[in-house]
This record gives sequence, C-alpha cells and structure tokens, in this order.
Amino acid sequence: MKRVVFIILPVAAVAVAVFAAVRLRSNYCIAKAVKSQIECYPESTLKDLYKSFFQDAFGPGHLMSSGEDAVQGMREYLRRECEEAKGDANLCPDYELTGHHGRFYRVNLSLINDGIIPFETFLSAFIKSAETYALPDLDDWKTEWNRILSVIVRVAPDLPSFDEDKALIDKILADGNYASHHSERYNAKYHPHYRLIERNIFESEILPLIGMNQ
Repeated sequence: MKRVVFIILPVAAVAVAVFAAVRLRSNYCIAKAVKSQIECYPESTLKDLYKSFFQDAFGPGHLMSSGEDAVQGMREYLRRECEEAKGDANLCPDYELTGHHGRFYRVNLSLINDGIIPFETFLSAFIKSAETYALPDLDDWKTEWNRILSVIVRVAPDLPSFDEDKALIDKILADGNYASHHSERYNAKYHPHYRLIERNIFESEILPLIGMNQ
C-alpha cells in the first residue's frame, strides 16, 4: 500500500504543477490581449474588452442561421454594412486577432470597398466561419469570463464606466445571452466596420489576397 501512495503523490504533484503552469500561461495571454487592445484603442471600455473575448469564444455563429434564405439575408446585410463603412473614416487595421486564443480575425470591410477582397470571397469565408464553428457552453463561458475579468481588473484597473459595464454584462449573462455591442465612445472614436472570419480560413483564403495587393 505504501508503494501505491508514494507513486500517487508524485503524479498528483506533477498534475497540479502542470495545471498551474497552464493557468499562468493563459493569464499571461489574457493580460497581453488586454494591454494590446488598450494600446491600440485607448478609448476602450470593459464592454469593448468583453466583446473581443466573447468573439474569440463564440465567433460569428450567433449571426447566422442555416438555409439559402439566411445566406441571401447575410449577403444583403453585408452589402449595407459596406455602404455604411464608405461614409466613415477607416481608423481600424485591415485585420486583427480576437481575444487571447486568437481563434478569429476581425476583418475590416474596407478590404471589400477598396477592391482588395472580392465581395463573394469575403462573404463565403464569413459564412464558412459561422457554419463550421461549434459554440461553447454558456456556463463554461461564464466561468471563463470571470477568470478573464479578474485579469482585466489587475491589468487595467481604471477603465471608464467600469461598474456600469460590468453590471450590463452580468445582466446579459444572467439572461442566458452573451453577445454585446461596442461602447458608444469606441464607436464614435474608431468607426469599426468588420466581420469575424475563423483564423485558418482567413489565413488560407483571405490573407494571400491581401498580400497580392500590397
């Protein structure tokens, strides 16, 4: 029996050490993502940070239903968005990764308007991103968000309207939802117009076209 105990204890210790190392690495990546967003977008609030992290977890799946009618509806919606984007100053990068896992890219619609990415190519990549990604469990996301929030509080303790934003996010999650919009100050400053495309799809189908036009 003593031999069994002696074997189990080192294995358990190793497991704990590995878990701690993984958690430490994850927290580092969260902190890096928070600092990067605030550096690029100083007007960011907690709502804007939350949006990046929930987009990283859920992608664009909540925006798409199945069927040809849904595809046509998204085609018309994307055309309207592109028209709206033409009237705003383009203050966001052509593309940037979401959250701390980097599962998706925010891809600027200016790439369509500037003739760099064909409209139907962009639409196809977006739809594939929405259809092929499995949405995570909402309870798992709540747990993940609370951990992300604990890092945000440490890294960016002076975010504007923090308490109001936190209360709004708490209510969204309590109601069984997860999606949220950018803050008004973010929209007013940066005029974001983008769609999410899954990382591998973007890097194989969209990024090469951007490279050809640089």
